[in-house]
Amino acid sequence: MIEFKNFSFSFPEQEIFRGVNLRFPLKKPVLIQGDNGSGKTTLARIISGLIPDYSGEILLKKKKLADFTETEFADKIIYIKQEAEQNFVAATLEEDLQIWQHGFSQIEKVGEERSRKKTFSKLKLTEISQRLIWQLSGGQRKRGSLAPLLLPNNKIWLLDEPAAGLDALSVKILLQLLKEKRAIIFSNRKSIYESLNPLEMEIVEKKIIRIN
Repeated sequence: MIEFKNFSFSFPEQEIFRGVNLRFPLKKPVLIQGDNGSGKTTLARIISGLIPDYSGEILLKKKKLADFTETEFADKIIYIKQEAEQNFVAATLEEDLQIWQHGFSQIEKVGEERSRKKTFSKLKLTEISQRLIWQLSGGQRKRGSLAPLLLPNNKIWLLDEPAAGLDALSVKILLQLLKEKRAIIFSNRKSIYESLNPLEMEIVEKKIIRIN
């Protein structure tokens, strides 16, 4: 359950959210829509902890996000940005997925290599997993940025336009993955996600409105 209590946020030159009071479960995917510039990406960044200076409260399972330690927060929420290249912290897809698995530790746990191979195979990335990320095409980088979705965990995924730049097969794989994850999707491409039967929200006039 995520809950907003008298939540507001403004940039110096623009008010984005005002007095939002809302709660919703995370028992199935949540789709948050809104016009360009309405605040979808800003909201994703706020929930992810990248923008902490809002007013009011945001609670996850009745605990304020502001009260989580960095370690606790990292165990709860993952944010995948729309610009694929911003999601990587290593030189290759292989190295990047290793960091997702065990941080910057050099100690490999049993089964982690097998898990990476399975992930790259499913996303059709095996042949390029060792190539430098900057040498990959935009579509390849996008698929690579979604690879952590295949790793076993019970985190909440914040996904900003995750289908942008994907071909039809990759979108099909993405939708299958999202059926198994607790995900909040920020996108106006409603038709893509209809098969998930998501809980639909919309950002309208500085509010977040539940549609269904």
